[in-house]
Amino acid sequence: MKTVKLSLGVLLLSFFASCTGPAGPDGAPGQNGLNGVANITNGTITVPAASWNSSSANYWNYGVADNAIVDMNVDAVMVYVLANGNYFGLPSASLLTSGDVMSFGYQNNLVSLIYNNPSAPTADLQFKVVVIPPAIMKNNPGLNLKDYNAVQRALSKR
Repeated sequence: MKTVKLSLGVLLLSFFASCTGPAGPDGAPGQNGLNGVANITNGTITVPAASWNSSSANYWNYGVADNAIVDMNVDAVMVYVLANGNYFGLPSASLLTSGDVMSFGYQNNLVSLIYNNPSAPTADLQFKVVVIPPAIMKNNPGLNLKDYNAVQRALSKR
């Protein structure tokens, strides 16, 4: 009886394996023909000096919840801060004062800006949140995500 079941199983498996039809037509190109890079979003955020919240003696936070900026289907979310006329990728050290550290966190569609220093920033700061989709990452291996200008060049080639 085992031989019959085994033979029947092999016969059914070989039957289904041979039932593949011809390949179907190619799928449609990505959204707007850009293969998944149509929804690139950059958001500029100005954080007033008085908006920083202290979470401990040395950490100051500002949370940005904006689903229009942050999309869960991306390879990278980067944040850049404007200082001395240039955008610097975070994390960055000694940006406003010697020994400070400006960084960010990203989780559950929330970007948190974090400033590690005994006192909060005393000036309004401008940040750019840049969502970089998988196609940009794939087409630009080795892209330096901390270099805002390099990221913008890669985004413009889409």
